[in-house]
Amino acid sequence: MHVFPIVVARGRSSRTLFSVLTGLLLVIAALAALASPARADVPSTPATDPFAAPLCEGTTVSDPSQAEGTVADLTMVFGQRLVDYNAGRMVFLYNSHGENTVDTPVCGVRYVEGLGPVSEWAYCTDFHSLYCNVTDENGNLTQDGDILPPLEDLDTNPRLTADQERLIHYILTTELPMVRDGVAITTGNATQPQRNVRQRAVWCISEPENKPPFLETFCAENLTLAQQQSILDTLPPDPVDDAVLELSGTGTPVLTGQETRVTMLTNIATVPIQLSAPGATVTVCESSVGQAVYRDGELQVTVADGGPASIDLCVTWPEAGPQVVTAAAEGVRPAVDQLHWVQSPASVDGVPCQVFSSFSSTRSAAVSAALEVIVSVAPAPVPPTMPAPAPTSPAESSGSGSTSETRAARGAAPAGALAATGGSVEWGWVVGGGAAVLLGAVLLGLRRAKAISTPRRHAPEVR
Repeated sequence: MHVFPIVVARGRSSRTLFSVLTGLLLVIAALAALASPARADVPSTPATDPFAAPLCEGTTVSDPSQAEGTVADLTMVFGQRLVDYNAGRMVFLYNSHGENTVDTPVCGVRYVEGLGPVSEWAYCTDFHSLYCNVTDENGNLTQDGDILPPLEDLDTNPRLTADQERLIHYILTTELPMVRDGVAITTGNATQPQRNVRQRAVWCISEPENKPPFLETFCAENLTLAQQQSILDTLPPDPVDDAVLELSGTGTPVLTGQETRVTMLTNIATVPIQLSAPGATVTVCESSVGQAVYRDGELQVTVADGGPASIDLCVTWPEAGPQVVTAAAEGVRPAVDQLHWVQSPASVDGVPCQVFSSFSSTRSAAVSAALEVIVSVAPAPVPPTMPAPAPTSPAESSGSGSTSETRAARGAAPAGALAATGGSVEWGWVVGGGAAVLLGAVLLGLRRAKAISTPRRHAPEVR
């Protein structure tokens, strides 16, 4: 998986979270597998001792490990074969019969990174050229006893058109019912007769003219030009030569429950892109609604003029922790990219050696990309702080409440505040007030008693 990591740290406080996220977010390493496939893998540690290569698919008439002739075990990689293998070249082992004689197809072995030696059947694509497939006692490639240069990797057979390449790819990867010498047989790699029919089918494509009589008859019965066109019409269109599929983030913190934007850059429109973000909600952002449609894990992109389109995807993760978005598309490389072409750059008496083609089962026609994300917990919302009420005058107060609450909020109420506020006074004030009233009543009573006991002086009667 090709990873575009986004590393996001987790923190407790919002300030710490932001600073850590800012420092670690979007450590991106773009490693999408989008370049043209390498034509030769070279072992990092060369093989120093001869070894037996794996057999090619299917059976042979003869056992190649117990061969007749100058090489007793045709599966062994030794001498010049070992030198060529360590240089990343394909090495021919034995022919379709399991023998060390001129014939086609040929079983060849090559080094594949991560797998080691891989053996595949290689089919001739030049009927009128030399096979150049026999090995001498020192591991050299020969033709009619002449030592030849080793096999070299090619991008393709320059004689062939793009449609011919696609048809050969189809023949090497599909079991097709055919007729050979009046007998029905299916093409394949399992047996020598099936490989022979497959080889003839390849020649029907590579040799549209100048066929020998046996091949002319075979192609007329099985692969006419009209039949070839019919096959082409059923094949999906080849995508662009350089498929682009990239994922990137926005550079902002990725938090749970909050929508984040993931941008896909791609020119793949011939097939849907498989999109996965486990546990997340994924939609096409409003800014990209006209460029792509997302449904049930598949993203179908509309690319204008074959150029890369930038698609914004809105993604929301409900859970914190490591998360990943992956994108992959199958069958987006040109068919020829899965074909391995080799030839010895030699000629004997002016006749060149064959260009052989094998289907490379280790070369994927898919492209993929991934974006790794670490989602952090969104900080909990902080409740707002309520400000203390400002002091109020008695006229501004209303309602009832205890004296302690009123005093705590605005201090002791002044005289007359009780009626204004509807509040109550403390017992000390009640007792003091009551004593004053009682004292006043006593003094008033004494004064009245004195007045009553004093004799009145009557005014003289006026006559």
